[in-house]
Amino acid sequence: MIRAGTASHAAAALCCLLLAWCTTSLAPAPVSALAGMAPLLSVERFLQAANARDLEAMTGFFGTHEGLIHGEWRELELRMATIAEVLRHEDYAIEGEWREPGRRYPTTRVMVTLTKGGRQIRGVPFLVVRTESGGWVVEQVDLEHVMRG
Repeated sequence: MIRAGTASHAAAALCCLLLAWCTTSLAPAPVSALAGMAPLLSVERFLQAANARDLEAMTGFFGTHEGLIHGEWRELELRMATIAEVLRHEDYAIEGEWREPGRRYPTTRVMVTLTKGGRQIRGVPFLVVRTESGGWVVEQVDLEHVMRG
């Protein structure tokens, strides 16, 4: 289980980001273990943006295979504000991740435990899809699961 906020996790994530930056400035890198980290990083950054109520940053991690969510800012702002309110948490932990079968495009299910109001809500699923441009974005999050929790 990966805990948010640990020094070793932050250092590993920073190393991965620096490695990704270095390799993208050269020829396209082959698929590697780093590609498997991308869905986890997208979920973590989305959760951090939600907790900070950084609605604009949230839109940078939310979309479909075709790309980032788009539309009139007022509507997007309301959607992201609602999602941020539901996902607001004191802590989170990544429980695990696996490739989602039966999907047309590469999709990873990331399971998260959220700590809200001192209680743990286990098994919150995030579906993260690879975009046409090669990035990873949150496509779905089960907000009902969080609200029931």
